[in-house]
Amino acid sequence: MMHHRSHDLQARRLAGVYRVLKPGRRLLIADTMRPSGFFVKRLFASLFKRHGIKFGIEDLPETMKSVGVFPATRLDERFRMIGFVRAIKPIAPKE
Repeated sequence: MMHHRSHDLQARRLAGVYRVLKPGRRLLIADTMRPSGFFVKRLFASLFKRHGIKFGIEDLPETMKSVGVFPATRLDERFRMIGFVRAIKPIAPKE
């Protein structure tokens, strides 16, 4: 449900997840994609206007990068309007 949150709230939530996630563990986020293609855009236009949804999963890797917490990758798997982002918390080198 990241698409319902402001950019600032997304950043705070991601920073919190990063803090509690153990090194080497991964985070997988599934969320809505911005519509592509004429038919899908027309079908979902009223939904996006009505609810003010401007975020798409396509934006999440950049948000994560701006927070400075996760190197994130968009996955190629798609289910119509759902996309996926995966991030792995780096393992700190031993001293």
